[in-house]
Amino acid sequence: MLRGLRSLPVWAVLSVIVSACGGGSESDLTTSPAPSPSSAPAPTPAPTPTPQTSPVPVETASPEPTPTPVPTPTPSPEATPIPQPTPEPTPAPTPDSTPTPAPTPEPSPDPSPEPSTCDRYDSLTIAEAADDGMNDGHGPENTIDDDLTEASRWSSQGDGKALTLTLNDIGEVKRVLSAWYQSSERVSYYDIEASVDGESWNTLVSNGQSASTQWTSDDVSDADARYIRIVGHGNSVNDWNSLIEVDVLGCGDTSPAPAPTPTPEPSPTPTSEPTPEPSPDPTPTPGGNSPIPTSITNSELWDLEGETPHPLVDDYTLKFVPLEARVTTPNGNGWRHEYKIASSQRIAMTDTYEDFQATATVDLSTGGKTIIAQHHAGGTGTIMKLYISDSSESGFDDSVAANGIFDVYVRIRNTSGVEEKKALGTIESGDTFSFRVINNYGLVRVSAFGESLEVEVEDDSDSYFKFGNYLQSQYPQGNVKCGEPGNSDSFAACYDEIGISEATVTMTNVSYERIEFGQSPTPEPTPSATPEPSPSATPVPSPTPAPGTAQYPSDLMDNYNQWKITYPDGVEDKTLYQESNEYFYVNDEGNGIVFFAPIRSSNGTTPNSSYIRSELREREEDGSKDIYWTTDGKHVVYSKQAITHLPIVKSHLVATQIHGNKEEGIDDALVLRLEEDHLFLSFNGGKLRDDLTIKTDYALGTIHEVMFEVIDGKHYVYYSEDGNLASAYANGDASEYLVKDGSNDYVMDLSYGESYFKIGNYTQSNPDREGDYTDVPDNYGEVIVYDFWVDHQP
Repeated sequence: MLRGLRSLPVWAVLSVIVSACGGGSESDLTTSPAPSPSSAPAPTPAPTPTPQTSPVPVETASPEPTPTPVPTPTPSPEATPIPQPTPEPTPAPTPDSTPTPAPTPEPSPDPSPEPSTCDRYDSLTIAEAADDGMNDGHGPENTIDDDLTEASRWSSQGDGKALTLTLNDIGEVKRVLSAWYQSSERVSYYDIEASVDGESWNTLVSNGQSASTQWTSDDVSDADARYIRIVGHGNSVNDWNSLIEVDVLGCGDTSPAPAPTPTPEPSPTPTSEPTPEPSPDPTPTPGGNSPIPTSITNSELWDLEGETPHPLVDDYTLKFVPLEARVTTPNGNGWRHEYKIASSQRIAMTDTYEDFQATATVDLSTGGKTIIAQHHAGGTGTIMKLYISDSSESGFDDSVAANGIFDVYVRIRNTSGVEEKKALGTIESGDTFSFRVINNYGLVRVSAFGESLEVEVEDDSDSYFKFGNYLQSQYPQGNVKCGEPGNSDSFAACYDEIGISEATVTMTNVSYERIEFGQSPTPEPTPSATPEPSPSATPVPSPTPAPGTAQYPSDLMDNYNQWKITYPDGVEDKTLYQESNEYFYVNDEGNGIVFFAPIRSSNGTTPNSSYIRSELREREEDGSKDIYWTTDGKHVVYSKQAITHLPIVKSHLVATQIHGNKEEGIDDALVLRLEEDHLFLSFNGGKLRDDLTIKTDYALGTIHEVMFEVIDGKHYVYYSEDGNLASAYANGDASEYLVKDGSNDYVMDLSYGESYFKIGNYTQSNPDREGDYTDVPDNYGEVIVYDFWVDHQP
């Protein structure tokens, strides 16, 4: 029986020029000590349960680090001279007055293979990352997911714990880049080993230690390898080995022959569940976790267009405001506020490796359009542009002018001079997202929202990279330019006419790295193969709920009066007794409520949303009015559910959420969200804190249990697919199901009011997003809920 509410008494500058990096975000809004989460009440009203005891992080003594000499600056890479093969010996003629047949020369041994050389670095494809299984839930796969947030890391406790990387093929490894957890606050110690066969290992780096910037770069002296093993020796604070991301650079793959996957080095089995890694209490940093690299803000490498105001707001934040800076260039089509590579430092893209990453928050008036990153040619043309645009330009996810939905897309001019373009995603004003731009010696890749475009480009010797906020002077309908190039006053008039009063791009977690080989002959680029997406893993399902006899959803609700529902046509229904329709009905097995939300042209929405839902909202127990509670006390929502279908174009859906006071800037305070197969926790669209991944391979139809628990502002989340969460929580022993982020059991510490729970199906799409797929029968979101309850205690 579903239960209702019961009111009872949560990269180094390898370059000879520059090295700097960004990082992830802190786990919580505050760093106060976490209380132990409390147990859930039994399904029927009961006295307040004894608080559940969760493991208390114990900070162990710091390991005695092996003394390490001060690192010697790495010299600029130089091409290794190609040895000349030993000439094949010529047989000496035999003197003979009578001509005789020439003897057959003795075969010479084949010359030694010419060693491979290269004057560039490629990112070698890492097929797999593995450990011995003894991690704290932050698994090895996190180190190769292109995610530099701290939540996406590998963590394993103990000296000698190893991360093993399997390359796609044997390659000539030149450099290993590693991003270590909390690298600005502590030093991590490690060795790096290499193997061709997974059995015999050579030490490439001994007594390595992480840099204070996020990326640490280790030169490994051109070793052929199929396997790279990073052996951790703890850090300067404790004996944990926590690695956020790894990249292996070298020269193409030298052997296509597959090799067996090595068995990870065994390590002692811990006597108890791994202790969550403690984090020191750093001073909270505004915006991002890593300082803006001084190589950007105080360097001969970069020029700044717009000193007033200076974009450096604080050590961690850059804010670009062209409406205030009002910088105009002779050929520009709008005001700009940007950093660009200085003219004295420009070099052909085909002679340079660059990696730029940032997290951007975009506040832009409806109908606005801006460029936040670009590769500019030596003249007035551009090679790559990353746009944020609320215009009618076709071919993107939204492509509707001035509707408040901004397309994020990229355009790259290829070697034939043809511009290729790709939609990466959409945002609304105020939203935050992360992006990455890599120029791998003329092979450019731009990524965001899990999407990317990779194009080989041809450019001149004076190309350069720019980032910031280049506000376009352009009408949103038809992409017609307004104003006159270089005429600042004309841009002001244009913006006024369109209604552009806000155009701010704030960047945090900024990093830029550059490796150059001077004006050497341009090598033929070897495009990196883009791996095919892996199919979603087949989950181990929780026990299938037993068939039931319910005919109406209310049969599966203990108190149907305390809930109301909003349907996809926008209608709200407060009387759910024996209510059943195409949006809200019992499944064929009679044991679950189906929340069905088709994307149709006839859809309606609630006043403060543009998305389609079939979703319950909690009310007072007697159904007399909507319920509102504060984060004081204890508040729990539990749901056993399965997300079974997603919209076609924008395949996003929210299944469970806590809604807060929108006037306080807290709307969807905490939600369980699925995008394609990425299941994660979102905190008001990333405005309250960074998103937190639960799993990256959720398969539609997987039955799971989720619980949100708020105790005096601390938000705890439990997740399970084995069917045992509810009973474990009731028994005060659900700590193994806690979704953890770093050392804290809670995922956010924040107080707010006017809160309520919502359960069901809130698709993050609508007819505008789905376009021609609107009204297609198979275009819908669907969630089945098998059990749910809420509990509020003072």
